[in-house]
Amino acid sequence: MKLQNSFLKLMTIDTDNNVNANLPKSEEFSRLSLIDAAANAQRIVYSTLQLPYLGLFNQEFDKYDCGHLPSPVECGQYTPPESELVKSVFTIVKRECDLTDKDLAELLQLADARSIRGYTGGTNKVPKHVWHRFLIVTGYTTQEFIPVIGRF
Repeated sequence: MKLQNSFLKLMTIDTDNNVNANLPKSEEFSRLSLIDAAANAQRIVYSTLQLPYLGLFNQEFDKYDCGHLPSPVECGQYTPPESELVKSVFTIVKRECDLTDKDLAELLQLADARSIRGYTGGTNKVPKHVWHRFLIVTGYTTQEFIPVIGRF
């Protein structure tokens, strides 16, 4: 973990092998945590830019209306994607990334693989936050970075 590496620099070992930690005050700790988080986010964004564009969703998305896509200006309010579309694009991702239903559920921060099976089988509609996360992790849309207005 990056944050741990930053704090390892603040630790010393004396001649008796005692570890001494010169930990910063809470304000400094908070600042260092934010710096590490920002650096990690930057690494993730830049590594994403190196991924090849496969275009595997284009044909699938063209078959359906665009209410499930993230731009409400173009398409109106969010409507859950059809189960056939969900099954198709989930299958593409699982195949291309060698994922199981359980792996995909974890990636989408779902409790278990039953949710994936419910979405692909049509018994459950995909909630907006889950679909949006799927579109982000597959590079179909960008994630929003929310500015911090202060450290209170």
